[in-house]
Amino acid sequence: MQLELMATPEELVEKAVATIRLFTPQEGIYYGAFSGGKDSTAIKALAVMAGVPVEWHYNATGIDPPELVRYILREHPDVVIDRPKINVFQKCESNGMPTRFHRWCCRHLKEFGGTDRRMLLGIRSAESPRRAKTWGVVTMRRGHKEAISPVIHWSDDMVWWFLRSHEIPYCSLYDEGFHRLGCVGCPMATPGQREAEFARWPHFGRAWRRAADRYFATGRTSFQSADALWRWWMYEEKTADEDDCQGILDLM
Repeated sequence: MQLELMATPEELVEKAVATIRLFTPQEGIYYGAFSGGKDSTAIKALAVMAGVPVEWHYNATGIDPPELVRYILREHPDVVIDRPKINVFQKCESNGMPTRFHRWCCRHLKEFGGTDRRMLLGIRSAESPRRAKTWGVVTMRRGHKEAISPVIHWSDDMVWWFLRSHEIPYCSLYDEGFHRLGCVGCPMATPGQREAEFARWPHFGRAWRRAADRYFATGRTSFQSADALWRWWMYEEKTADEDDCQGILDLM
């Protein structure tokens, strides 16, 4: 890590390109995970510089910001769009509302595809302490997927230097002040962030509320009303153990 901090931006780019070439799969083609965010945009450009073939896939969650989806369709028409068989709102009826402690949504919407293939990812340790502890340049994932993360030690400033110095188009939401792009209504977001997102994209807020109503109607929650369930999910007003509140212990 210290060596990364001492390197010039140009040297970091050269190292990332060399890493991509070094781990090129024997079959000759990577499975590339593309989200449309700044990191995957950078890693896709680096792969082009490396001159290695990559089959890029975007897991369409159905709850990504519209501006992000339009950016992917416009600037990255070569990316394969994969969709889950059941959308996240329908899945809430069987799994309960996704929360920071029961984040089944990522497994359902994002962590599929690329089974038994060497993956190319834009994961960076600066994104979270957990990623710093569990991810490296080479990381073994579920389903025997070997993940290669050439920019694992890049800072936010380095990513932006690379995109701007190489004039690589990126999603316009970053210029509006968004620091990270992801699912609207993500359980990892703060109540304030969710409120801001639902104000910007109200149709997502309405869809999440309908999902909460349908889950309450199943009778599998200890909440006294759909409104109480919604307030708890939206503002984290937990009055009991999370699994007891939603009644989903048997599903974990």
